[in-house]
Amino acid sequence: MSYIKLNVGMSLSGPTIGISPDFGELINVINKRRYIKKSRIENIHFSLAGQSTMSLELRGDYKHGFYAFSSIAFEGEFGSNPDVFMLFSKNDNLIDFNSKEHSLNDDLTVVKLKKNIFKDNKYEYGIEKELNYYSNSESEYDIRPFIIVVFGEDSLGFATVTLINKSSSTVNLNGFIEGTIPGTGVNPFQPQARKLVWPTGKDLLRTLKEPQTGRSFRLDKGQVDNILNLKKYFINLLEPNIAKVLKEEYITE
Repeated sequence: MSYIKLNVGMSLSGPTIGISPDFGELINVINKRRYIKKSRIENIHFSLAGQSTMSLELRGDYKHGFYAFSSIAFEGEFGSNPDVFMLFSKNDNLIDFNSKEHSLNDDLTVVKLKKNIFKDNKYEYGIEKELNYYSNSESEYDIRPFIIVVFGEDSLGFATVTLINKSSSTVNLNGFIEGTIPGTGVNPFQPQARKLVWPTGKDLLRTLKEPQTGRSFRLDKGQVDNILNLKKYFINLLEPNIAKVLKEEYITE
């Protein structure tokens, strides 16, 4: 066990007190644990809009349209008014980030969420317009990552939601769009989500089993690499002392 040592000495101006290196190490450990604790997004969950207020944006230039969610709730220590952003691809293009030019591909959608509720470190943020996205894949099922970034008073939260979804609108052979309100009909499909806080590449590449179809889904390796690049980029935006702690904790690749 280490003890805090006070080194007492005398000088012409009176007694002097020095603090041993162990005390400085203790302060570093306290600060490190505080930064890590304040970087955690806990208990992520979603609220579906009521069917009377749900809106679907139908588009005939894609074979399939998907509906995601209208709000997100979570817990954490990000202060009373953090800025919360969601990043995702609107179509079949992968999330692509150029760290040298600090640029995202044109098809990536960045949405700043609006705070609805904050109480006892519990947050709920709404999406001004429900998230609709599209695909020209032959399959009516889709796997897609949504990135959540929370900028707190002196903290940063990062999480991914990997969503398996079934199309709610389809263009038929005659070119007409057929749509179904999510959650309605016989045996409606329930989207499946894997929620990861500060994920590693190994976490993101794990196969996700969808219980309603029995099928397995997995993110593309290139997609995962781009998510990890974004994670590093956001950490580097922080003050150096905080960035150093989060890099040591969360950058493993």
